[in-house]
Amino acid sequence: MSPEASPLAPADLEDLAAAEDWPRFFSALRDAPRGIHEDFATVHQAFRLASSREAGPVGADFAQLRVALLRNAALEPWLPHVFLAFVRRGMVPELWLGDYGVYEAYLARGDSKLKDFGPDLTLLYIDPEELAGDHAFSGGSELLESLRQRLHGLVDLLGATGGSAVVANLCPGPYGASTVYSAQTPMSWPNIRRALNVELVGMLAELESVHMLDLDGHVARFGADRARDVGSYYSSHVPFSPAFMPLAADAFAAVVERTLRPPRKCVVVDCDNTLWGGVLGEDGPSKLQVGGGYPGVLYRRFQLFLKSLLDQGFLLAINSKNNEHDVLDFMSTSADMVLRLDDFAARRINWEDKVRNLREIADELNIGLDSMIFIDDSAVECELVRSIVPEVQVEQFPESPRDIPAFMDGLRGLEVLRVTADDLKRAESMRANSKRAELRRSATDLEDFIRSLDIHLTIRRQPRDLVDRVSQLTQRTNQFNLTTRRYTVDEIRSLMDEEAVYTLGMRDKFADYGTIGVAIVRSAGDRAELDSLMLSCRAFGREVERTFVHAVLADLRERGVESVLGLYRESPKNAMVADFYHECGFSPVDGGEDGQRWELTLNTPPDIDPEDRYSIVTEGLA
Repeated sequence: MSPEASPLAPADLEDLAAAEDWPRFFSALRDAPRGIHEDFATVHQAFRLASSREAGPVGADFAQLRVALLRNAALEPWLPHVFLAFVRRGMVPELWLGDYGVYEAYLARGDSKLKDFGPDLTLLYIDPEELAGDHAFSGGSELLESLRQRLHGLVDLLGATGGSAVVANLCPGPYGASTVYSAQTPMSWPNIRRALNVELVGMLAELESVHMLDLDGHVARFGADRARDVGSYYSSHVPFSPAFMPLAADAFAAVVERTLRPPRKCVVVDCDNTLWGGVLGEDGPSKLQVGGGYPGVLYRRFQLFLKSLLDQGFLLAINSKNNEHDVLDFMSTSADMVLRLDDFAARRINWEDKVRNLREIADELNIGLDSMIFIDDSAVECELVRSIVPEVQVEQFPESPRDIPAFMDGLRGLEVLRVTADDLKRAESMRANSKRAELRRSATDLEDFIRSLDIHLTIRRQPRDLVDRVSQLTQRTNQFNLTTRRYTVDEIRSLMDEEAVYTLGMRDKFADYGTIGVAIVRSAGDRAELDSLMLSCRAFGREVERTFVHAVLADLRERGVESVLGLYRESPKNAMVADFYHECGFSPVDGGEDGQRWELTLNTPPDIDPEDRYSIVTEGLA
């Protein structure tokens, strides 16, 4: 949204609510200037109006979900801020607050109010000072052990519910319980609280659907004295100060957003006054500020931040108006540069307009513009991109180096709950694309190119160690996806118990792609249906999809299947596979609201496998 967006008038919300125009109501809240968080009257008015609405459509851009909050503190004043933070991130929550101090009973009882509400996600908030009680000034090993056991019990109960959950870690209280002595005593309450937070990380690492809200970290950055209001805490047990409530709410919404939507994939950065201080073409390489003392150290910190994103599976790209030779030479020779050319999956260093460059980068990496974050110090360039390609997330880099740490801390779209080995392999393979492109240009034809890649395929049936990755592919794959059905980790695990799940792994001479294809098959006697069939975009152009389907069909035939149905459900992004079943020898049988059905008889082995181009290993196939 443009920084010049007009303020949201309370009367506008009243009018939209009275007209029951909820799509525009929620869009107005989402697109309102950031300062709306500080306008408590508008926040509470929006929450009141939305809470009174009847169930109905909220707009295609919004996800609706039911959120339960279990607590031992007065979270009521926080709810309007939670509501707004969710809406700002494209989610419309129905919020349900559990009774004060009730945890185990809600989570363990089959007939609980919590179960009747049927939450899509549950937040567990535990106020640490309430948890410690009179031991907040004493501590002791018995306190640590009793609280450890209770936390383990609560986390286990959350994991057993099968739904998504978020656990807030333990943040400091509103008064100073730490002294010189307690800081040096392992069993003091402040150190017990810290130890429990570390242990909580280990507990949640074992659970795919339970995630952490790092309130402790946010309170540390905001300031414990500012994050709590002593008066309201002790009179009403309200855990957060009014100033901290919006930040805590947005931190919660950020975690929840990642359970519903994948993060962005690629960060595209400018060079001058972004990766370094100064303008290379005017100041010369010796005058650029990167590394050393202030302010260069802050530009170097930004590069370290970007470098860390590579370890989380993100891609980096350059979009800079500059002489390419000068930039490449500086990046290759400067001892202070953290980022090197090999860290970037794509680069456009030229004098073309940056919108065109962004589109070319998206095409080269085979990702959507809505997968990109564009960072530039120029307000003009930012507004150009924002106005022409609004699907790109645009972030203006701060003018003052002093604001760089806050800029990094506030970047959205980079929140990641977990990083799998396949995430890292995907990024590695995409960074190697430039080498593949060079090889493609030198090849005489496509067949020559594919063979020169030295591709190795691994096709597996029921690979239980890949449950997370299979779920991730169903959630993220849009283009080569015949049905676009989405499945959670628990649903994939159930499918492996009851049906058949096949995966395709690939590596070539440049990189290991990891798992890039999934086929889910439901069987009934001698008939089977391809419930889902998908291929990651990073495998396009290798023609491995037919070999994968050939192996799946051959395995089904060996297991007694005589005919296979395939469904193509049209979506906004999967037109490229509309004829895939026809190309694989299937015949159309019927069509309807659910999509076009195709059928293939397996009387003879399906003859759809291309020439022997690949080295293939199978696991679990007949």
